[in-house]
Amino acid sequence: PRVILADEPSGNLDPQSEKDVMRLLKKINEDICEGKLSFILEGGYSLLGLPVCVYSVIQALFKEKYERPPYEYLDFSQNSKIDEINKIKKTLKNLLANYWKSI
Repeated sequence: PRVILADEPSGNLDPQSEKDVMRLLKKINEDICEGKLSFILEGGYSLLGLPVCVYSVIQALFKEKYERPPYEYLDFSQNSKIDEINKIKKTLKNLLANYWKSI
């Protein structure tokens, strides 16, 4: 075929998994479609995660080694202190209440 349409399952993928999927799509593309490749990114991505995932896609396309960003090593489930988080949340609500009436 000259064209392969693939719905890339980026939801809940970390950047390494994203890169692995892209690497696989690139290999299939090179074997079947003469190396012609196009990507479309649609909405629904995390604004924090989007640049990291886009970068991992670019790394896959150029066959670069993936290096995890430091924040991927953090384990928030064990390190978070709920009292501190609630204090920050309360402070933010107070600061933003004048600007967002829904708070």
